[in-house]
Parts: sequence; C-alpha cells; structure tokens
Amino acid sequence: MRFCLYRGEAIDDTLFEAMLRLDSVVFPIEQGNALPPEYFYELYAESKEGLFLLCDAEKGEVVAYLNAIFLNQEQRDRYLHGGHYRELKNCGLRKGGNILYLYTIACDARYRGGQVMKELAKGFVMWLDGCERQGAYMQEVFAEAVSEDGARILSKGFGMIPFDPEQIDEQGCGYYYAPDCLRQYRQKMKRIMQEETADQHC
Repeated sequence: MRFCLYRGEAIDDTLFEAMLRLDSVVFPIEQGNALPPEYFYELYAESKEGLFLLCDAEKGEVVAYLNAIFLNQEQRDRYLHGGHYRELKNCGLRKGGNILYLYTIACDARYRGGQVMKELAKGFVMWLDGCERQGAYMQEVFAEAVSEDGARILSKGFGMIPFDPEQIDEQGCGYYYAPDCLRQYRQKMKRIMQEETADQHC
C-alpha cells in the first residue's frame, strides 16, 4: 500500500474538503468535541502551515490528518486557565520561537494499526526540521487530550506529559506538554527512517 503526504499550501480545496469529511466521521458532531467546518477554514485562512494530510495513493482518499496551530503567549495562558479549544486563533508560524499547539490527529478506522500514523509522523518530523533550518523553532509544544485514544497518542506516541497530573481524569484527558519540545520524539522517528532506508538497501 502506497501513501502520499500533503502539507501546507500543497493542500488544495478538494483535499481540504476531503479532510473535513474524514473529520466528521472520526469526530461525529453528537460527541461534542467535533470542530465546525467553518472554524477549520478560519484556522487556515491565512496559511495552511501546520496542516498534514495522508492519502491512499491508489484510492485517492484522505485517510489521516494532523493539524497544529501557533499561539501567542496570551492565548496560551488564557486557554490553560479554563479557555476552550474552539476559541483558539492561529497566529501563524514565525521566525524565532513559536508556541505549537497540536490540535487534532485523526485516522480512518479502516487504516488504524498500520503504516498510516508512522507516515504522518515522518512528514511532521521532517517539517519540524525544515522549520528550524529556516529559523523557526518550537519553544513550547502542548495539546489537550479529549479522549482516551488522544491521551495515549500524546503520552505514548509523542512522549508528552501532563502539566498537572492531578488535573488528568480517569481516561487520561487533560493538558499535556513536551518537556523537550519533541526532541526525543524527533530522534526516535529519524532512527526509524534510517532503519527503513537501510533495509531498502539490503
């Protein structure tokens, strides 16, 4: 199975709408944590930096996506003291230090447990490296887990830890941050990519 990764401005209207359809399936509106389509459009009206889509190359379907946005200090502080994630605005990537908020990671149920999340993660890590080469680095990386699956991805996948363990509920939901700004996570993914390259040359 072959996948194609699209990110940033390579994501056209057709792909963006396909992502919204996937989002509505993974996060049904009745569950209460879905993001309205108009809000998604608002987040990326100025720039699609921080948005990643993975497509099944054979079927031409969006099967997973990751979206992240950039906050200023005021937004970050207000949000961590009781604000709602739907109130967040995307300030855009800037040179120098950035506050990165990992918003959503979603995968089509038919593709879970396979190569999809790894391919999405590799694209994300390569993008982070590219940002640093251009003088933009992440001074803080954080997220909010709103489900048990989300908490597992943040803690086991990204190596993030709770801001305050006492504020995490029984499902693991709450605020998480990366104490090393995802350095170890990036190193782990690079080792995986190097091993895959080495296997291809055997």
